[in-house]
Amino acid sequence: MQMLRDQMPSINPVPLLEMTNGLQAKAARMQDVDLEVKQLRETLAEYNEEFRQVRNQGKRNK
Repeated sequence: MQMLRDQMPSINPVPLLEMTNGLQAKAARMQDVDLEVKQLRETLAEYNEEFRQVRNQGKRNK
């Protein structure tokens, strides 16, 4: 086993770990953005419904 270790090139894991850490941070930000987009879509749908109701009230009062 020692002989096999001696023959394998030494690999520095730090760059790969740093890249992985960066990718995890990006993934977390993307999840946050996805949640915010979902909430904004829901809010916009509520506003559109309220606007529709107000517009319909105006038509009834004429």
